[in-house]
Amino acid sequence: MIMNELAVFLLRTKAIDDLPLIVSIVSIVASILLTATKSGEKQRNVVLITLTGILCVACFGISAITIHYNNEYSLVPDIYGMTYDDALSSLRNVGLDGRLALASTNEDLANADTRVVWQSKEAGSIIDKGSNVMFVIDDNFALESFPLSAFTTAEEPNTTGREWYWDADKSEENWEIKVPINQFSVQGSTKILNGVYKYSGAVFTLDLYSTDMNSILSEIIDQTCAQYAPDLSIADMYLIGKLIPAGDTNQSALDSFSTSLTHGIMILPKYLMEGKYQFAFCLCDKDGNSYEWRHAIMVVSNEDWTSVTP
Repeated sequence: MIMNELAVFLLRTKAIDDLPLIVSIVSIVASILLTATKSGEKQRNVVLITLTGILCVACFGISAITIHYNNEYSLVPDIYGMTYDDALSSLRNVGLDGRLALASTNEDLANADTRVVWQSKEAGSIIDKGSNVMFVIDDNFALESFPLSAFTTAEEPNTTGREWYWDADKSEENWEIKVPINQFSVQGSTKILNGVYKYSGAVFTLDLYSTDMNSILSEIIDQTCAQYAPDLSIADMYLIGKLIPAGDTNQSALDSFSTSLTHGIMILPKYLMEGKYQFAFCLCDKDGNSYEWRHAIMVVSNEDWTSVTP
């Protein structure tokens, strides 16, 4: 416990960078102590020499421990909000490997508005040097600066009493799924980005829809694996799911949502509206292997609901 706290302290304070200065100061102090010895004052000299020895041993010990921890462990940087290149550079600078999860869902990693919204290792934690840190990129991160809080909203309680449900055309590997909106809704309209973006209709904030949508997405994952990869042990794998707005009128920045139904994380839009979405997910095992699928999801109103089952 003490050694772990010492490792955290040394890495967080970047003691390795100050090591030459520490050694120089100790050398100067040791020289002063030895210079202060006087012939004929045996007791005084013994004390000074002893202090010098203790100081040198302590300096050597701290140096050895600092070098050891710096060679063996890394302090995980906070890469939230960074571009793809900056995130990789930040991880490499501390001896960690970066891995972009669900890379196929990103259209242009060079775009300045494309930023990290989730990382697999907590920022500030201590992990083995050379470890892999996965992260997820949001192409709509710029909308973080223009949240849909501009909506004039009014919450309306669910009067149907029905749970969320879904239906899918499973004739192809990439399913076409429909999910009707039928619980809490927030009605509103907004105009942002100098009038480029307009929307009027039912809107769900993340806190209202995440639990229900998570249940639906978890069912989709279970059924996908049962159909295409029945031998996978999902319980022993880490899940990364990402629901991505795919239409022109339902764009929203993403946010991470820890799921208790599966071991992993869901990356969901901060605002769920009617429109087209892509649901991509990957399952990662302990050996670093990953298995990825993608389905199309259409969020519709109850009035527009029709079954898509062939």
